[in-house]
Amino acid sequence: MRHIVLAVLGSVILVVAVWLAWGIYSVEIAYWALGDIFIPAQAGPWGDSFGPFSALFSALGFTAVLVTLWVQQRQISDAQKDQHRQRFEGSFFELLRFFREARNAVRFEHTAEYNSATEGKSPIDRKIYEGEEAFRAAMREIRHWCKDETNLSDKAKLLHIYRTSFHSRYESKLGPYYRLLYTILQRISADPVLTNDDKATYGNLIRSQLTSHEAAMAGLNGLAPFAKDFSRLVVEFRLLKYVTSNTAKRMLEQHYEAAAFLSRD
Repeated sequence: MRHIVLAVLGSVILVVAVWLAWGIYSVEIAYWALGDIFIPAQAGPWGDSFGPFSALFSALGFTAVLVTLWVQQRQISDAQKDQHRQRFEGSFFELLRFFREARNAVRFEHTAEYNSATEGKSPIDRKIYEGEEAFRAAMREIRHWCKDETNLSDKAKLLHIYRTSFHSRYESKLGPYYRLLYTILQRISADPVLTNDDKATYGNLIRSQLTSHEAAMAGLNGLAPFAKDFSRLVVEFRLLKYVTSNTAKRMLEQHYEAAAFLSRD
């Protein structure tokens, strides 16, 4: 951009300098050009022969004006994009703060059926888990009910386990959590100004906030009809990359394309 401005400025200076030189030294220039055959009366017709050059300089001047306007428009556009990115970043981190608060509000307690099924194998667990630990405990119960491999491949059965074990019981807290996660990812995905690299960076930031259990739960939530197109965002932002549980990964691999488990650098 700076080079263009300098080029336009240089062209303008050159045109003005030539115009001044012609105005001051036109007679001398005519005498130098015609030599001994110079006759003052011929200076006028000789000068008229330079009409095309005048038109050329006029065209150059008009072009310089157009280039200047284009440069100004680019500068305005760049400034608007920078302002948009600043506003986006401010709102992104504000939403991220709300998202963390929503996660901390999530609660979970194992079902009586789970405690009954695991009685004798482990102490009955009546603890109420909060925040990240709530997702960990919920994932432990879902993995227990998914020991039957047919529950992994059958989407309807898998969603039934997810809803009865976790989502339906705590929808009042999970609703805001997943709506905020959806809103953040959708805003990144649909932003018309952010570059693909920008979107990847913001997507990686939100993904870094999720534990492996949260990521697995996000994948299960994306399969539900009430989640709209959340599964698309799960794939686009590779939310399942850090799912570490073998059981959880096997169940999700049967319902998501491989891209959901890859990196997005």
